[in-house]
Amino acid sequence: MCVGPEKTGAALVWHVMAKQAPATLCGQRFAERHDASHAERTGHCPLCMAAFAKLMTTAPR
Repeated sequence: MCVGPEKTGAALVWHVMAKQAPATLCGQRFAERHDASHAERTGHCPLCMAAFAKLMTTAPR
């Protein structure tokens, strides 16, 4: 998880991102780190969460 701007706006949200991944599940790449100290009450990126839900409900190959 990482904090970054929402894809459709400037609000900071939590994004789903693997430790070694170059981008979040919604496809964003962050050139800079954002301060997460005030992000405890921040919402989650709806696009990341939809992609995560799809991954969790897809049968393994």
